[in-house]
Amino acid sequence: MDINILFAISPIILIMLLLIVFKRPLFVSAPITFFFTFLLAWFYWRMSASHIIGSTLKGLFVAIDISIIIFGAIFFLEFLKRTKLLNSIVSYLEHISPDRRIQVIILVWFLGSFIEGSAGFGTPAAIIAPLLVGMGFPAVMAVVLALIGNSTAVAFGAVGTPIRVGLSGLPIEGVVNNVALVNGIAGFIVPIFLVGVLIFGDKFLETKEKKSYFFEILPFALWAGFVLLVPYYLTSFLGQEFPSLLGSLIGLVIIIFTTKKKFLVPENVWRIRERKHNVDFSFKSLAPYLILILFLILGKFLLPSFSLVITEGIKHSFNLFNPGLIFILTVLVVAVLFRFSRKNVFGAAHDALSKLLYPFISILFITAFVQLMIYTGYNTSGITSMVNIIANLFKSSLLIFFSPFIGAFGAFIAGSATVSTILFGPFQYSAAIDLGLSVSALLALQVIGAGVGNMIALTNVVAAEATVKIHGYEHEILRKTIIPCIIYLLIVAIIGIILL
Repeated sequence: MDINILFAISPIILIMLLLIVFKRPLFVSAPITFFFTFLLAWFYWRMSASHIIGSTLKGLFVAIDISIIIFGAIFFLEFLKRTKLLNSIVSYLEHISPDRRIQVIILVWFLGSFIEGSAGFGTPAAIIAPLLVGMGFPAVMAVVLALIGNSTAVAFGAVGTPIRVGLSGLPIEGVVNNVALVNGIAGFIVPIFLVGVLIFGDKFLETKEKKSYFFEILPFALWAGFVLLVPYYLTSFLGQEFPSLLGSLIGLVIIIFTTKKKFLVPENVWRIRERKHNVDFSFKSLAPYLILILFLILGKFLLPSFSLVITEGIKHSFNLFNPGLIFILTVLVVAVLFRFSRKNVFGAAHDALSKLLYPFISILFITAFVQLMIYTGYNTSGITSMVNIIANLFKSSLLIFFSPFIGAFGAFIAGSATVSTILFGPFQYSAAIDLGLSVSALLALQVIGAGVGNMIALTNVVAAEATVKIHGYEHEILRKTIIPCIIYLLIVAIIGIILL
């Protein structure tokens, strides 16, 4: 193997070994990987000091953006807990069906997809995971389910950001419909994954029980996929802003109605626990979510962004639309509107701050070493950047198959489908032209793969862990999410080959 290739992929190999083989927590693995990448950048790529510092600063700014989201999500949830509003949502979901399999599908697949469509930025996992814990699910399982569910909707997440921003400057005609078509077929696997991981991951069920629980819920899981993915595809003709947002909302209304009518609902009920009491569900319980969604949609269109040049070739875009700030604003508005005491607000803020240390360390060093990999092209050695070297490994006729895997790889290291597409979209575009392939189809596979990669995105894992008050379980979480991720990508790749 060429020594440049070996060195380029070595940071990724190192962090995977530390996490999966040596089972080191991310707040330990990420700093080690950063310093290893720093040594490569300084001594082998011979980057200038200004570009190393600039790359690290950009990583810091990205980490601060993500940490604001984590703080805001935890602040929002802690406030809902302190004011007992969270209990009302949990009670209502349990009222729709006491079956834990159905609860997971409704909460993760429908509500999670709606949150992704409106907010993105890893917000769904940060909200859904603690809701699952509040319903009695184990913390690690809650994170795994939230991450797996946050996949199909990501391609059109945050009101279409992965396409609108990720493919900025590239021709996107046909991309939106191709994404919706491929995901509209492959996405059926996600509700099946959710109940499969839930059932077969339960240590207290016998093998016979697991099979029975799985096969009896399978028709409901397929129905859940259908009622979300059909409007998901149809609304793609309105633009990239709508499939995840409207597909999930329409699907949620349908699935609640049909579940109450017992359509495809298994006769056997798999409960987590018996409810000892019920909390009245009212507008007051729903108001924080309605206000949050309203502010997220308005903020997406009204709040500006500005860029800061850090050093030659390196700049960072500061966007005032940060979901974390929207979470904070929502809490303040709800507190004033319903006259909740300041004690609830300050207590929730204190709890959120106390949970930020380990996630911030992890995210800071992840984003810093990723930025170093991206900007190693600014050097005196004449060697192209680490990211370009890795991307060029796949520049062949096999690119049709590997395209979604490249997108997922970008999301894994960068923690964002949009950033993955910014990184690899231009490469996929030029490769499609060189190889005589459909540009719209190949770019669609990149975007879909980047969305699926959210299942294993390191920063998303850490953020979701923080919201359920655990840390250091990254290796266990990745071990449970990597297989669904690979299967989904394989299905997408096969569909892509057929389309092309």
